[in-house]
Amino acid sequence: MGPTWYFINSSVIAHNNATTSTEQEILVCHRTWLVRLLIATLAMFPASLVNIVLGFVTYVLDLAMNILKNLRGNPHFDLSISGAILDDRQRPRILKNVMVRFGDVAPEEKVGHLAVG
Repeated sequence: MGPTWYFINSSVIAHNNATTSTEQEILVCHRTWLVRLLIATLAMFPASLVNIVLGFVTYVLDLAMNILKNLRGNPHFDLSISGAILDDRQRPRILKNVMVRFGDVAPEEKVGHLAVG
């Protein structure tokens, strides 16, 4: 439908009707999903705190396991126990009184060789 024209004293006046619309994004909070999110968050927060505490408590044992794995097959370190019969928690207990040294195993050469022994 076009504009309506009115003539008043030889002036032209036009009347138009217009409809405008704007788009708006509306966020909807579903209570069930919010409750699930809060439960998951509340479960993960204490679990992360326990992980941090256990990380400090077991740090030395993890370090000992990594060192012992690197000493297997080392010609400068006498590992008299068999690695196949012990798990990673038994081996450090047996070797807790063993003295370990770090140093140059070839001091007479121009360039030395560092090793754990």
